[in-house]
Amino acid sequence: MPDTGFTLKAEVDEYYLDRVRIGQTGDVEAQGKTYPLSVIRVDPEVKDRDLRGRDGLTGPQPPDLLPGQAFDGRLSLGGDQPAIVLPAGGFLEKSGGDYVFVVEPNGRHADRRRIKIGRRNADQVEVLAGLKPGER
Repeated sequence: MPDTGFTLKAEVDEYYLDRVRIGQTGDVEAQGKTYPLSVIRVDPEVKDRDLRGRDGLTGPQPPDLLPGQAFDGRLSLGGDQPAIVLPAGGFLEKSGGDYVFVVEPNGRHADRRRIKIGRRNADQVEVLAGLKPGER
């Protein structure tokens, strides 16, 4: 990994504790562009329900980067694989991810159905059981 002179402090929810490893890749968005990064250190303790680590930029750094700036980034916690996914939404808070309302094909009625969820991130949740592809 090239030395860019900057490292990023990352705070990751403890939910992902067992999935963050040194060498994992990701990206950070800064000044309207995306820059690749790699995990270079994972602290062994959790503070305030967050796992802390350090990421190093693996390519050119953003111009005019200042110490203390905050950016949103993403780590790749696993490879892509086929799955049924739903957008993360209010149903997760209301049902804890235990059920969803599934609209019948005619669009006039919806039934409550139990589901089993798997992996999730801030944007989407994987459905392991209870839904078929194409159902709304």
